[in-house]
Amino acid sequence: MAADVAESDEAGAEVSIVVQEDGLLVAGEPAVVDRYVEQLRELSRSLGNPGLMPQALAEVASAATGLAALRVTSGTYFRMSPESLELYRSLKVMPGSPGCFKGIFQGAGGLIVKQADFQEVSLVAEQALSLQTMMATVALRAAIQQVQNAVERVEGKVDDLVALTKAETIADVLGYHRVLADYVNSMDRTGALPSVDWDTVAGLGPELVKGIEKLRLYVRLRVDKLVPTQGAKKRASGLHELVDESRLGEVLQLLVVAEDSHYLWQRLRIERSRTSDPDHVGEIIESAHRLLREDLKADRDLILGLQEWLVEYGSLKPLEIHRVLSRNKLEADVPRVRQDLDEFVEARQLQAASWLDLERPTLQDAQAEVRRRAIQVRDGVRELELPRKAREGVRELELPQKARAAVRRRSKKDED
Repeated sequence: MAADVAESDEAGAEVSIVVQEDGLLVAGEPAVVDRYVEQLRELSRSLGNPGLMPQALAEVASAATGLAALRVTSGTYFRMSPESLELYRSLKVMPGSPGCFKGIFQGAGGLIVKQADFQEVSLVAEQALSLQTMMATVALRAAIQQVQNAVERVEGKVDDLVALTKAETIADVLGYHRVLADYVNSMDRTGALPSVDWDTVAGLGPELVKGIEKLRLYVRLRVDKLVPTQGAKKRASGLHELVDESRLGEVLQLLVVAEDSHYLWQRLRIERSRTSDPDHVGEIIESAHRLLREDLKADRDLILGLQEWLVEYGSLKPLEIHRVLSRNKLEADVPRVRQDLDEFVEARQLQAASWLDLERPTLQDAQAEVRRRAIQVRDGVRELELPRKAREGVRELELPQKARAAVRRRSKKDED
């Protein structure tokens, strides 16, 4: 399936495309870029695909050098998941392999009715390095949205969260974030990274990584303690404790801040290497892209697991329809957990699964479950060929009163 592409009002308009494993850069004259970007977004909406997360390079101070390497003045960067990249490649609206490409669009009256034939562009070493550096900078900058919301939510709570998670490495995460953000803003503003600034934060990288991993581990371990097979009363109590005492939402927002701090540190590291150790800057840029991919996968796996768990944990079972108080507690706390997860998804721009409605069983569901259990017990007892009294005893095992009565009635009918 190919998508129609509408570009500039002039025949022969050019657009450059830079494809990486975790993002896509569209560069060229402003009008051409805008039209191409809008085409991608329209296609994304028509597919119901949320995988395009655009950022205009005009907002990124360090983008000028990278755009100059392509001899253009305008560009938009899309952070994309591997699944989204593969989708748009299969639709042939972008080149099918990583690299730098140029497409020439031709058509009457500016209406282009077929995909451009993208040709790979060879760049000299200096151009390639400038482009690599810009792409890494933009990718790191675009990885987190609305980090200030996360900072405000956890301010004044870090000590409590450290005690809960037993992760002392996160004790100074807000302080680190303020310092790193200040240094990066200064670097973007002046185009330089003073040695004293880098020396101050050079050793923070490993500590930030440890804090990130401990926060993810805390979330997983805390949720693993809440077993979906427990009774409704215990599940309701456990979910309330997860929200109010274990502070799931604040822990996830602290994870956002810690990850953003690490990405800020990576930007400083790239700039330090570019100016002081240019022979290794390519390796550092690649390690930054790898970090982004690994974090994205880890966070997406975490959220998908939490979504599946919450649907199972928060849904009443058919024989729990009489647990009105537990049902009300679950239905009050489930939306709070959903909101916490949704805020994390938004901040990390994840492609998480859509929420499924929680199951709220009816009386018919309960009756069907009673019949299912009765038949299951009856068939199991028959296989054991136990006498009648033993069958009745086994059938009554772990069944509610109405179910036991139904089993006894069925047993008497069978004997008659």
